[in-house]
Amino acid sequence: MKKSTVIYLFIFLLFMGFLSSISCKRNSQGDPNMKPPAGYRVILSGTANPSSLYVPRTAPAVSSHITVTAKNNDGTPVTGKTVVFQAGNYGYLDGNQLSDVRTTNSSGVAEINFYIPPAAPVSMTETVYISATLVDETGLDNTYAQVYDVIPIQVIPYVNQGFLITGHVYTPALVGIGEVVVQLKGDEGHASGTTVSLLPTGEYGFYVAPGWYGSIIAGADTGETTPDAGWAGITAASEYTFTPTEYPIASGVSTNIYNLDFIATETTVTNKLSTDILTWDAPNSGGSQVVNVYNLSKEAQIAYAAIPNINWLTVSPSSGTTPGNFTMTASENTTTATRSGKVTITATNTLSAEVVITVTQLVSDVTPSLAATPADIYVPASGNVKYTVTVSNPTTDDVLNWTLDSDATWLGIKPTSGDTLHNDEFEVKIQGANPSSSDRVGKIYITATENGAVAIVKVRQQGS
Repeated sequence: MKKSTVIYLFIFLLFMGFLSSISCKRNSQGDPNMKPPAGYRVILSGTANPSSLYVPRTAPAVSSHITVTAKNNDGTPVTGKTVVFQAGNYGYLDGNQLSDVRTTNSSGVAEINFYIPPAAPVSMTETVYISATLVDETGLDNTYAQVYDVIPIQVIPYVNQGFLITGHVYTPALVGIGEVVVQLKGDEGHASGTTVSLLPTGEYGFYVAPGWYGSIIAGADTGETTPDAGWAGITAASEYTFTPTEYPIASGVSTNIYNLDFIATETTVTNKLSTDILTWDAPNSGGSQVVNVYNLSKEAQIAYAAIPNINWLTVSPSSGTTPGNFTMTASENTTTATRSGKVTITATNTLSAEVVITVTQLVSDVTPSLAATPADIYVPASGNVKYTVTVSNPTTDDVLNWTLDSDATWLGIKPTSGDTLHNDEFEVKIQGANPSSSDRVGKIYITATENGAVAIVKVRQQGS
């Protein structure tokens, strides 16, 4: 081999090795200029420490340390990115700010503090949320990127740093009643406020400070829309009497107290049940109607029964709970007189006025019949043509079955039977020319098998 050839081959191999090294570098996992692979995304997750804050009575404010971490889906940190924090209700961030920014460090972490000031107006235990949003200046341009998170913190009013008193308000059938006022009366300034019983269980609950004493009263009426000192409550419902009338707590509370339940008995019958219809004109051929049942009262749920008073009227299902519905079904009225019935909806677990739906079903003088379209067919003398005839019941919704017959042998018909719903057509074929110089007429008789109703199709063929 010539010396010049060896030199050229050596230079070529060096050049190929250089290209190979460049290719390896550009495909290495750590190259920041590389386009993210399919499925690439950023995960932003946050925590609060502590995750619960008690509102302080006096200064200083209490705080929770918020930490968010931004990572790629392969677990590597996302560094040098801006995270925008926004404070939840009742509090603020570092520097008394409602919104502030931090930058993720080498571990992909951004941190900030959230504060609750003394005597913050928190009336009951609530969850506030600190939002964190990662700002991506370089544009990851990926719809799968999760760059937003919320961090929950439970905020507890300072009066809740005591003991819990709970119970229910029930009907005699142990159905929870909503919105009946339950009140505290007693040691002034140590109650956390009024609680109304909640749907669907009728449960109530109070927090009281250690040492509280007084009474728990269901349905008590202060006569005012705002309470006097020492009271917590608003005017109560007047349609119930309660057993017991109150639970006295004579000694200071030193532990949680549960199951202080009240039984509410109605003093008057009220309209609790309601329906979306009160009358129904049922078709004489029979039919169905859906009825929706509602609850107009404060009770969590009312059980009811739907009872028809006549055998041609049925309901399904015959019982349920509010909100619910049932279907009324009336059979065909085959009598010669208009008839009526009713469905009564009755509460089965509480005291309530009944709801009555009146059903009326008229007698119809209209009977099922048959009609053919076209009813008259005029054809040329040459014949050998086909026509399609449709059969219907123009007077009622009943489906009639029919059969065919003809008085003319030169008329071909098929099929020879059908019905007015699914098989409502037949074909007429004029078979051959008219041998006579006079017109000839053939008739096709369509007969209903149910009641003998007849329709006639007349076919006239011109004379030759």
